Amino acid sequence: MPTATTTIPKGYKQTEIGMIPVDWDVKKMSEVITFANGKPHENHVIPNGVYKLITLDSIGIDGKLKTEHRRIGAFDGSLKKGDIVMVLSDIAHAKLLGLCDLIPENNKYVLNQRMGRLRLIHADDPSYIRLQINSKQDHFRSRGQGTSQRHIYQRDVDELEIPLPPKKSEQTAIATTLSDTDALIEKLEKLIEKKKNIKQGAMQELLTSKRRLPGFSGKWEKSQLGNLAQIYQSQTISQNKFSNDGYLVYGANGVVGKYKDYNHNKWQTIVTCRGSTCGTVNKTVGKCWITGNAMVINVDQNNSIDKLFFYYLLSRQDFTNCITGTGQPQIVRNPLSAFEVVYPTDKTEQSAIAVVFTDMDTEIELLGHEFEKYKQVKTGMMQQLLTGKIRII
Repeated sequence: MPTATTTIPKGYKQTEIGMIPVDWDVKKMSEVITFANGKPHENHVIPNGVYKLITLDSIGIDGKLKTEHRRIGAFDGSLKKGDIVMVLSDIAHAKLLGLCDLIPENNKYVLNQRMGRLRLIHADDPSYIRLQINSKQDHFRSRGQGTSQRHIYQRDVDELEIPLPPKKSEQTAIATTLSDTDALIEKLEKLIEKKKNIKQGAMQELLTSKRRLPGFSGKWEKSQLGNLAQIYQSQTISQNKFSNDGYLVYGANGVVGKYKDYNHNKWQTIVTCRGSTCGTVNKTVGKCWITGNAMVINVDQNNSIDKLFFYYLLSRQDFTNCITGTGQPQIVRNPLSAFEVVYPTDKTEQSAIAVVFTDMDTEIELLGHEFEKYKQVKTGMMQQLLTGKIRII
């Protein structure tokens, strides 16, 4: 409740869940929805069933219903359009518990066990209710019971309190605004994926001479990496020597921390040579520390190789045959040195190819920044719109 120093703006009131507009109410979900558990239907799955089965893996981390589902045969009691389906069980530390989405059409979906169905009692907007539930994930995570798998129950759903505008029109306006932002984010995500696929296709062609850039017809030749580059491992430093600031440290998983010193003053192409990511190619920044968990492929002394082209060339190679060991996969210097690549002998062509991929990477990076910006914008909008701090009516 408000204290002597609390200032409540005109048109707002203080409630047990925070400040909301005076005409909004705080309601428990038990006042808003009826709840029902799903039932076990796994044994009724058939290839061309009539109904799509909503299971624990039917909702993604984004809180959206996936498009692909297992199917079962004819069944009475299917879900209705506008029903909210919620994840009631999840593996420990995953972030699906309590996430929910809407059923998009009548009589096409059936709910499996450990999923909950929330059906509105009154004429509220189901999209708005879903947004409120998905914004309250801490409520469900704090109530999850179990160790290897966490569970929530009807009482955990019923006890959730949400702010509710009295007019469905305002609920719908809020949901529509956030849905439009979601659509923009999804559009950007698909565009980024498309650009990445275009780049992969270009790499398959330009880095294998299947397609040549205009004006180039020189020969390509095969050579072992050891004949083109210096291949070596640097000194490993223990994690207890890492610091909060300093130079980036590169290891088996790309950037693994920061250190007060650097052992390279120019960027390098590195290949992970320890652990599950063995064979992964990364590009470092300029001044950095490269540990012994990554093999350095250094062409700084080779004037016939364009360094950036060489990074792109290696990034599409499969180093599986260089990996030895089972319990702890590793790559040692000799097989990597003997690994063969095919490349254009004309350095000008190498550079031209590198420019193509650099331009593509720049475009993908800019789209990525825009994508992250709109995700942050959406988060801010949700905090404002779902509490009534900003009104759109």
